[in-house]
Amino acid sequence: MSDIEKTLKSLLTEEKWTRVAISNYTISNFDSLDSIIEEGKKEGVTDELYAVCAEHLTHAKMSIIALYILSIISLSKKMLDDSCQITLINIFIDNHKWQLVEHLCMKMLEYGDANAKFALKTLSSYYRETSDERMYDIWERILKVDYEEAELAKLLAEKYEEEGDEEKAIIYYKKAIHRYVTLKQFSGIKEVWTHLITLIPQDVSFFYSLEGKISSSIDPTKSIPLMQDLYSYYKDAKNWEVCIEILKTILKCDAKDGWARDELVFCLKERYKNHSQLEHYITISALNQSYRPVFDALADFEKNISFEVGNFVFHRTWGVGRISAIENDEITIDFAKKRAHKMSLKMGISALKTLSKEHIWVLKATYKNKEDL
Repeated sequence: MSDIEKTLKSLLTEEKWTRVAISNYTISNFDSLDSIIEEGKKEGVTDELYAVCAEHLTHAKMSIIALYILSIISLSKKMLDDSCQITLINIFIDNHKWQLVEHLCMKMLEYGDANAKFALKTLSSYYRETSDERMYDIWERILKVDYEEAELAKLLAEKYEEEGDEEKAIIYYKKAIHRYVTLKQFSGIKEVWTHLITLIPQDVSFFYSLEGKISSSIDPTKSIPLMQDLYSYYKDAKNWEVCIEILKTILKCDAKDGWARDELVFCLKERYKNHSQLEHYITISALNQSYRPVFDALADFEKNISFEVGNFVFHRTWGVGRISAIENDEITIDFAKKRAHKMSLKMGISALKTLSKEHIWVLKATYKNKEDL
């Protein structure tokens, strides 16, 4: 047995018989124990020291010496068991020895935050109660190792927003809401979602992505009121394209949502208000009739609405043409070699491909100077 093992056993025996009061412990006591651990490392007997303390703890469960040495050796070896750390820190918390609590936590954090989460959370609580500014640094460290901690992320976001650092605030609000989704805490999701709409309403892809996670991991219907809030913003902004996509998302969650269907018809009317056949296409697609499945009606409407006087189309036999007239369910198209050709709207939908004015086929057909093109 090495001399350092003998020294440790002697200290453990002395502790057992003298029962040193918690109130008499100071930081220097732990510095002395650090010296024993360092000596054990030099002599290559840390496993032996660990075994001595583990055996001692079986019949002296509140041994400060054994708990401390086991904690530090466990941390240095990156062992997963943190029960000794927790027991040791709680002993001093229960005795209101806050200076030693802080010292122990800081010592354990020297071995990495991921292995000393309890120490981080203890410091967080202590600094929060004492209004110590260092709590913010501790919160950031906690968030790096605890991926389910949502409340601290929200508190940090609120702090940075209050300080005027909107960029950092947004980062932490996003962290918070993703963690609330993981925890399935809808009240937290709702609160942060509503606030983010005021901060980053333009980041539609973020809200869509989050809606997908909420629908898949919690409940599709839970995302409906969230998307309604986002819709309200874009409706006020008269951004009908985004409004239509949001309403489609809501209807995917609940195809029988009457409010969403009515709003969809309203937005489509606003989006295509200058289209000569708007009302006719809404009628023949039965988009505003609840008896027809909404996405079937919408698919027909979207096919029909692309047919408008002046729009270009392509036919695989006659090439590029331009719609010159629409009357009821009949369209008239001027192709280069087949002027004033008439066909039914139903036939047009299946036989024609609509083209934008910037499509290369349209440009080739309409440009007179090919070199310029």
